[in-house]
Amino acid sequence: MQNLSSSSTLDCMHENGWAPPRLAMNETNQDLLELYDWYILPLGNPDGYQYTRQFNRMWRKTRNQNPGNRCIGTDANRNFGYKWNPGRFTGASTNPCSNTYAGPKPFSVPETRAIRDVLVKHQKNIKLYLSVHTYAQYFLYPYAWSSSQSARASDWRDLVRLAKVSSSAMYRRYKILSAGPDFYAAAGMSIDYVKGSLNIKYSYLIELPPAHGTFGGFVVSQKYIPSVAQDTCNGLRALAYGLKSELGKDAFCSVTKAEVTSPEPEVSSQEPRVTSPEPEMIIAAKTTSTNYRRTTNVVTTTVNATKEDFMPEATTVKPETTTIKRQTAPIRVIYRIYPLWILRMPEPVRTNYKKWYDCVYRRICI
Repeated sequence: MQNLSSSSTLDCMHENGWAPPRLAMNETNQDLLELYDWYILPLGNPDGYQYTRQFNRMWRKTRNQNPGNRCIGTDANRNFGYKWNPGRFTGASTNPCSNTYAGPKPFSVPETRAIRDVLVKHQKNIKLYLSVHTYAQYFLYPYAWSSSQSARASDWRDLVRLAKVSSSAMYRRYKILSAGPDFYAAAGMSIDYVKGSLNIKYSYLIELPPAHGTFGGFVVSQKYIPSVAQDTCNGLRALAYGLKSELGKDAFCSVTKAEVTSPEPEVSSQEPRVTSPEPEMIIAAKTTSTNYRRTTNVVTTTVNATKEDFMPEATTVKPETTTIKRQTAPIRVIYRIYPLWILRMPEPVRTNYKKWYDCVYRRICI
């Protein structure tokens, strides 16, 4: 596989959900390292995470002091600097005691500044940004700063198409929505900053399972977390390969258009004649795939024609018969080969993955 000299980032910020860190630390995705450089932040809010383990399981914010107020913490995912204005935009609060307190200014807490600094440093190479949360089973794309339709990203069709590639690879079904117009407004979110300020095209917030629940959606059974992590990793793997296809389609499928060549005959005023050798009509197609170093055989069909076929209509010399001999290539049975990680999946997930693989890499979409 070729490395595209690009990178992807994954972070987890709200600490009342314990499943996202488990996903970020999954070690079964070694094949993805051949595609991209990954910047993974398992805990975007380590102090808040520790607080949920020792004192308050449902704690959401950071643990910073707010000068002049007894309430602790800031909602890190309301503290990014794109459309940050809790007094003007909805979904964020100016009250330090609120769970959605946006802070006194953008990037007022060290957690968001650290994430910002990494993103800015690698901005030119980052092609995909994922912010993982719980819960509800949603794939959210920018923008989140307003519930108005004007907040929907202009290239939302591209974002939805890639999200569908990921969603179709997972056993659990995710709803794909625009964060603000379709879900709820939340100004100051990281996905808005990444896309709006850093101009990174593919920016998503993933809400992990379960799909329904109140506090139960955050408090996931320990036995349930590994299955959520594995299923989501399947979706992220599909997302990574789908992104590769979006970024470099020419590298995955090179198709030469059918070409028909027939030289024009030279006609003299006395006697029609063909000066070129007997022409051939050649039709060739070639498809390559760089992912697994497989190349389909070139199929060439040659049609031989006689000299008389190229005589102009004005001539008085007409052949009594015209013979065209067609030589066809033998029929070859092509077996489709799939990666081992697809073949190891249970049905019906394996069948869906095969269809996705054929569509993305072989351009055989059913």
